[in-house]
Amino acid sequence: MSSYQDIQSDTSKSDESVSDDPDLKEFDFTIKSAWTDLELEVEGKTLYVTRSSLAIISPVFRRMFKSEFKEKEAIRINLPGKKYEDVLTFLRCSIPWSSVKVTNENILQILPLAQEYQIAGLLTDCCNCLMQQLSSNCNAVKCCEICLLAYKYNLQNVIEKCIVRFWNISSAQCRDLELFNTIPLDIRYRALYARLQAIDSETSESDENVNDDPDLKEFDFTIKSAWSDLELEVEGKTLYVTRGFLDMISPVFRRMFKSEFKEKEAKSISLPDKKYEDVLTFLRCTIPWASVKVTNENILQILPLAHEYQIAGLLTDCCNCLMQQLSWNCNAVKCCDICLLAYKYDLQNVITECIERFWNIPSAQYRDLKLFSTIPLDIRYRVLYARLKAIDTKLR
Repeated sequence: MSSYQDIQSDTSKSDESVSDDPDLKEFDFTIKSAWTDLELEVEGKTLYVTRSSLAIISPVFRRMFKSEFKEKEAIRINLPGKKYEDVLTFLRCSIPWSSVKVTNENILQILPLAQEYQIAGLLTDCCNCLMQQLSSNCNAVKCCEICLLAYKYNLQNVIEKCIVRFWNISSAQCRDLELFNTIPLDIRYRALYARLQAIDSETSESDENVNDDPDLKEFDFTIKSAWSDLELEVEGKTLYVTRGFLDMISPVFRRMFKSEFKEKEAKSISLPDKKYEDVLTFLRCTIPWASVKVTNENILQILPLAHEYQIAGLLTDCCNCLMQQLSWNCNAVKCCDICLLAYKYDLQNVITECIERFWNIPSAQYRDLKLFSTIPLDIRYRVLYARLKAIDTKLR
């Protein structure tokens, strides 16, 4: 029987085939599947979910299942005040490789539920959706609408991005706009002050209470827990994971468990050529409410594994980490380093952000820089073209 490791390159393809997977119906939520062990009743209709997956991705559901609430042992849970289509769309978006993604059209269905149940991955996707709308030519009205939505749901990264985008909008447009005046005063002050002073604001953390969960040890991966059903062997050490959760967050693991690879029924899987600390850090970062986050210090441990196993949420976190490093005073060397890393792992949003950041760096700083010459030609062309276009616009 062939090993997953032997044909690993086949699983690194894009997840287009995953979206077309005939077994995707198992996670459709409108019909029972092999994983189903809980029913949600919404507007008189039933949705079928997996208790363990909800517990892992949502600290709210986890506390519900661990507490003395009546839902702890319930086979069916009623969700009053919710709309069936909203909950269905929300659940479908919780599957990373699902064809249903957060979009401009459905974000108002998903965001309230993602915040209520503290689904970190979906909140990140909602943030990215809003930030993509905050293009460099975003007008004042659109920027105000997004800023108000971000304030309502405490999306600090989006608020910071709105403030940055306000730099490119005439202060007169903002000051005289009635919608702008409905934004909380402290944010309006920061927007105008940032435009005048051209300084960066730091993003505040909003999930401290979640990180203080005393039961975090259950998902430490170095010890067995009630959820563990698979062992990973790395450098002679054992890590304990949940097969169903890996199946849900990673199309690579899903193909492994659904195929005829020897790993399909294995209770222990060896990961050769991997480092124990890297895999442990990577796994800990897959738990949305864990205290271990993607940082400048550990991103090179996490990004290669997130890319290899196509963990969409972690790839997004890595992108955000890199984009936070691309501050407005980012120098040429740092910008080149990040651009090369983004190219290696096909992080298109980061590449685009690098190109935008190069606008604020004098071309003399990077034109003769050896590191800049190692960036692929098409990206260097886009950098120079964008800078010249900006200069031409100013000269008109």
